[in-house]
Amino acid sequence: MNGLPAVALSGLILLLMVYILVRKRPAGVRFSALAITLVVVIGGAVLLHRPQPITEHDPQVVGEPDLNTTPLYQAIHHHEPEVWQQLQRQIDAMHQNGQDEQARIDALQQQVLRISVQRLQLAPDAETVAYMRANMDQTAQLQKLGGETCFRFLYPEVRGGINPVLLLTRQQIAQRMNADVAMYNASFGPHAHQVTPQEREQAHRDIQPIVRDLMDKYGDDFDLLARPRDASGKETEMCNMVQDLWHQVFALPEKNAAAVIRYSVAAGSGDPH
Repeated sequence: MNGLPAVALSGLILLLMVYILVRKRPAGVRFSALAITLVVVIGGAVLLHRPQPITEHDPQVVGEPDLNTTPLYQAIHHHEPEVWQQLQRQIDAMHQNGQDEQARIDALQQQVLRISVQRLQLAPDAETVAYMRANMDQTAQLQKLGGETCFRFLYPEVRGGINPVLLLTRQQIAQRMNADVAMYNASFGPHAHQVTPQEREQAHRDIQPIVRDLMDKYGDDFDLLARPRDASGKETEMCNMVQDLWHQVFALPEKNAAAVIRYSVAAGSGDPH
């Protein structure tokens, strides 16, 4: 599975459709509506393609994750053995039912994504921000290979997706995986974070100036995020807008950036917390 899953893409489209509907209304109404829906877009970045481990036999072959050796699954086994067993049973059942390897990988990725979204709410500020930076670093690395590559990673339904494992180095993939494990491990224990209503309110306030800047900077091109099929010739601009959004989130104080991340991920996943 490449690029943003359907949930993230739906959130992205939601933001832009709201923007299109309210942009002729008073500025205060417009910015407020956009701020509410922007959280889904920001949360979408956590749904970026999760790197699949490379087998030792062939560095270009993507194999099904080994639940006994992959670092993140080892961490799940340590902290949540019952969850790990559920993952193993799901993979075994799919294998017995004749489902192919890619289907098993996709199913496992979605389950681990769900776990990660839950643990982000409890992860300390530093690990939360590092986790999201790793997600967007992956996008930035792919963008260096060209606007078309980045565009296909973000919008696989338009022209087909790409497999980042075949385009990134082992070190780049390892950096992403290490951030995943660090965030997950840090969400347990005495330093686990507790989200408060005040944190949510501050995150909402922090989002609004980001919305204003994106609208002012990109003008009509901002609409293309809701219409990627009409973005021919604008692939680099599309990737720039996504990168710009995240650069602004990361420019916030660490505590504020972490709050925006938790808020957006919860909104994007439907988590009520």
